[in-house]
Amino acid sequence: MSTVIVDDVKEADIFKVVGKRIPLKEAAERVSGKALFTGDIELPGMLHAKILRSPLAHARVVRVDTRQAEKLPGVEAVLTKDNAPRKKVPVSQYVPSDKVVFDDKVRFVGDEVAAVAAVSKEIAAQALKLIKVEYEELPAVIDPEEAVKPGAPLIHDDKEGNSAGVIEMGEGHIEVGFQETDYILEETFRTQSQRHAPMETHCAVVSFDASGKLTVWTPSQLPFKLQEMLANYLELPMSMVRVIKPHLGGGFGGKLDMFVEHICALLSGMTGRPVKCILTREEEFTATVNRHAYVIRLKVGFKKDGTLTAIHARAISNEGAYLYKPGPSGLAGRGMIKSYRCPHTRYEGYRVYTNQTSGGAFRGYGNVQGHFAIESMVDMIAEKLGIDPVDYRLRHHRQQGDKNFADLPIVSCGLTECFVKGKELIGWERWQKTGAGDGLRKRGIGVACGIHGTGPSFALPSYSAASIRINSDGSAHLLIGTADLGTGSNTTLAQIAAEELGISADDIDIISGDTSTSCFDEGAFASMTLYNGGNAVRAAAAEVKRKIMLRAAAKLEVVPEDLEYTDGRLYVKMSPEKGITFIEIVREASKARKDNVAFLGEANFVNTTHPPSFAAHFAEVEIDTETGQVEILKYVALQDSGRIINPLVVEGQVEGALQQGIGLSLTENPVIDKSTGKMLNPSFHNYMVLTASDMPETKVSMVETYEPSGPFGAKGVAEMCIDCVAPTITNAIYNAIGIRFNEIPVTSEKVFKALKGLSRR
Repeated sequence: MSTVIVDDVKEADIFKVVGKRIPLKEAAERVSGKALFTGDIELPGMLHAKILRSPLAHARVVRVDTRQAEKLPGVEAVLTKDNAPRKKVPVSQYVPSDKVVFDDKVRFVGDEVAAVAAVSKEIAAQALKLIKVEYEELPAVIDPEEAVKPGAPLIHDDKEGNSAGVIEMGEGHIEVGFQETDYILEETFRTQSQRHAPMETHCAVVSFDASGKLTVWTPSQLPFKLQEMLANYLELPMSMVRVIKPHLGGGFGGKLDMFVEHICALLSGMTGRPVKCILTREEEFTATVNRHAYVIRLKVGFKKDGTLTAIHARAISNEGAYLYKPGPSGLAGRGMIKSYRCPHTRYEGYRVYTNQTSGGAFRGYGNVQGHFAIESMVDMIAEKLGIDPVDYRLRHHRQQGDKNFADLPIVSCGLTECFVKGKELIGWERWQKTGAGDGLRKRGIGVACGIHGTGPSFALPSYSAASIRINSDGSAHLLIGTADLGTGSNTTLAQIAAEELGISADDIDIISGDTSTSCFDEGAFASMTLYNGGNAVRAAAAEVKRKIMLRAAAKLEVVPEDLEYTDGRLYVKMSPEKGITFIEIVREASKARKDNVAFLGEANFVNTTHPPSFAAHFAEVEIDTETGQVEILKYVALQDSGRIINPLVVEGQVEGALQQGIGLSLTENPVIDKSTGKMLNPSFHNYMVLTASDMPETKVSMVETYEPSGPFGAKGVAEMCIDCVAPTITNAIYNAIGIRFNEIPVTSEKVFKALKGLSRR
């Protein structure tokens, strides 16, 4: 059962719309079943596509015989390496592609070999069974540590080895730092891959019209980037590619990349008919992307008073068969070496190809793995020095005035307040030394904290734009490119526009997620949708307001500087009784014969500051020492995300992130057969995603700060709230039973075996 606590904001009464618990604009459509998802779209003459996938982790594709499949009645097209473009597919952003669709070689179980378009899904599936493929099986390498050893099977023939790149960063001199230390701790941490498990699998509907223009309906987190990728691959002008994002049934970073859209486009071009493809649940688990699995070796030097002198981290990330994202390794490194004040740091991140499903973006984007390591290590340091783990973090964690991940000053930080309130909510006075409990069921309390930037500080500046048009009745159309993933961003952006204009959020109609009608946006990822889009929206609304004030000033025979604009009314500061309403101005301007004015506002925003959000999390656990069962009795999450635009939206983000984070920590474990590379649990039946009934008592509290660079003081929230879940839980488990788990997930079986091993010793 979950309860939510949101503190009142002292300044909240100065806002009319911002800070209010406004229901999501699309909520009624979704709960009534009227919301249109990509899978609901039906077009005249539409074909259905299915993809034939490799059963082998590594093999050359010698021959693909499609003759029997092509003869099957209802089959309209078959696509293989013999008739597909022999060019790299721009499946992602920021990284050069290393993937050819339907290549001469398959590199993981689930890689594409052929695709069929038929008049029904059933016929397409039947046709796949008629395709005969001759493989030359090659040795596969599943473990990234094995993949970088001399003589390991080469996954990409055009590369010298299986290294996908090295990321290095740091400051000071790491050798000096370790010479100045009193103590050194060195540990190895391991994190597993994690599947996004959205309710809506990857899918697309693609259609060329008579003029050759391509329209794509797809649940993409970045419609404009997808438009660019498709245009480049198909060699079309971007004006001839339109991407529309209908309602989206879960993204979490997994829908930043292109998996079916280009295949559907090729089949549609071959047949001249619309094509739909919906991945099965097994394909979603095995043939898209997942959270990177990491091996992290962390070495920390510190003095007797706790001062950190050196942090050296080496990490190996399992990139899988193809390279999709550059950022996770860098952000993992920054999370480890830049969360705490330390003069000498060093990070080496080794990205390694393996014959597994590729790693991609997933909520937390590397920071989850890095925080698991550093927050576990900080608890070990505090224990060795006999310091309360909360007190240690408060003394040494980066806060206001320090540098953020982008090496810019931290302007807003509520971490101290998060710790103060969290201690009260969890009952920190009950915290005790490790393993102090009696009986068969032992309890413990754990803590961890985190920092996460707003926007992709690992990459180039990110962009967003907005446009607002005022109707003659005072209502407005807001055009934005941001893709609402079901997070409520359309609602919060409408609140920002409404607050700036002094009207109701209900009077704002949002048009978003359509590359032909909306304004450009980088995409919905990296905790930047509200920050980037909100700043653009507020600036666009301010431009509209400026035009309205000019009109009102002329009407009232004053200069604009003499006017005040409050609650939709413009009046003279020195004579408040002399004024005119927003609606009166708009109506008059729309009906004027000589000087008719259309109130339009456009603006763009460039994010170069990436202000960080902060969190402090606490968990109380109970361990059954006979079975190893771990039960979370209470979870407390304190968040500093700047000004809260809509508490309902933030609560949903935090609680959803906790569910994913607890699953990562305790239950979600993709089981890979190390001899074949095949995932053995690709379904909700045996991949243990937590349900609502599995969730513990959860208390969520917001510590509001003011971020000057954000819209009305807001900054990111979506990822910060998952980053420190795993170490919070493992620190609590250690506090309960005195056994530290440096590898997640901490399943009941692992706890049981560890307890039995301890008992034997």
